[in-house]
Amino acid sequence: MKNILKSFGALLLIFLVSCNQTEDYPFQTFDDLEKGAFARLLSPARADMFFVLTDGPTSSFEITVEFYDESNGTTVTDYDWVVRYEDFTDPDNSTADAAYASIPSSAFNTSPDGLPGATWSVDLGSAAAAVGKSLDQLNGGSRFVFNATLKTNKGQEFTAANTGSNIQSSAPFSGFFFFNASLVCESNLAGTFTYVSTDLCAGDGSGGCSAYPGELTGEVTWTAIDGATGAYTTTAGSFGFYPELSYAEVNTTPDGNSTGALNDACNFMSSTIVDQYGDPFTYVIEGVDGPNLTISWSNTWGDAATVVITRPDGSDWPALQ
Repeated sequence: MKNILKSFGALLLIFLVSCNQTEDYPFQTFDDLEKGAFARLLSPARADMFFVLTDGPTSSFEITVEFYDESNGTTVTDYDWVVRYEDFTDPDNSTADAAYASIPSSAFNTSPDGLPGATWSVDLGSAAAAVGKSLDQLNGGSRFVFNATLKTNKGQEFTAANTGSNIQSSAPFSGFFFFNASLVCESNLAGTFTYVSTDLCAGDGSGGCSAYPGELTGEVTWTAIDGATGAYTTTAGSFGFYPELSYAEVNTTPDGNSTGALNDACNFMSSTIVDQYGDPFTYVIEGVDGPNLTISWSNTWGDAATVVITRPDGSDWPALQ
């Protein structure tokens, strides 16, 4: 044990002497390393950065950051942003990056931590104008992509491309160099409605069908799915046609709701409903007339019908497509 302690003491002495030497090292010491800078996101959460398309150009959110560097953020001179539009419905409608905002140090404030900071509002109208789009040229479910360049008085420029992933993704740093703002719409389709099904057609298993006589009436409930904007389960995916054919209604969950959902993306309806036999359902909006919504549905087995869904309170359906 004594020999081990003597050896450790000798190594420590060599280390201390070496640290006090002034000779050149084959690597850069910390004092000689170039130091960087970044903006730390304070608010909001990234999940809250979105635009509500149906709210129009004033849909917005406010961003607050504070700046970090070796001198408590004082070397930062500019925080510049560009934006592009990515259209998932019509890729040809997408755009290249365009200048969006430039925040100079003269516009900085002081953060709660006493560091230089900045607060600014991002709104749908200015984002659309920056990429040369009017609001009617935007499609729900698409997004704006924002990217930043942070500049210092040393002539440095930092972006998402040359900043370490740990700085950008680790919670203690929350380096803020880019964000996506999706286009969403408020949706209010939940409720219990009456329906009348006509043009019934019983499938033959290969996509064809035979006309089925009569009409069906009943009630259907659409329930909003928690945490999923514009997504709804349904208690009657076939609007009573499956029970009429002596099958269980289209559902597999204990509460009687459908597998999959009806989706409302800024008034564009789609379906991910699949029946208990694995047949996907397609819903097509045929028209809206006040409280009456007319749809046609079909599945890959060949079953199909036309349905008029009525709001009992008489309120109008939105302009669904």
